Amino acid sequence: MNKTIKITFGLALIAVGIIWALVTLDIIDFSFSTEGWWALFIIIPCLYNLLTGKDKGGAAIGICIGVLLLLGARGIISWDKFWQLGLAAIAIGIGVNLVFFNSWEKSRQVEIETIDKEGRQIKSIAINFGKQDVSFAGERFEGAVSRA
Repeated sequence: MNKTIKITFGLALIAVGIIWALVTLDIIDFSFSTEGWWALFIIIPCLYNLLTGKDKGGAAIGICIGVLLLLGARGIISWDKFWQLGLAAIAIGIGVNLVFFNSWEKSRQVEIETIDKEGRQIKSIAINFGKQDVSFAGERFEGAVSRA
């Protein structure tokens, strides 16, 4: 069994077991309802991406928004609170992404490819988000093309 699938099913079983125990002990009142089931189409892919993908911050924001949509659809929170909590979740997610992950720095990297154009080796440079300093010191330079 794939390690990611094993972890996902394991966490799901732990959550079901905890909820079941809390309902049995009359600590919480939980009844199964299909209201807001569509929010799972946001939550499940984001959970999968959180476990397997590189963009953990975006996946965490998606899970928060999905859970808030589920709670709003079930009437647990009001829709005006949804917007406030949703914006707070986005701000927290972006902040965590900036502090703990390098995804913003990766978007500023220069992508350089060498293409053959009319018998010459031309450097094709993809520039993202502003000025980039590129040096070809020590190489034979036959030309360059920049692309956004």
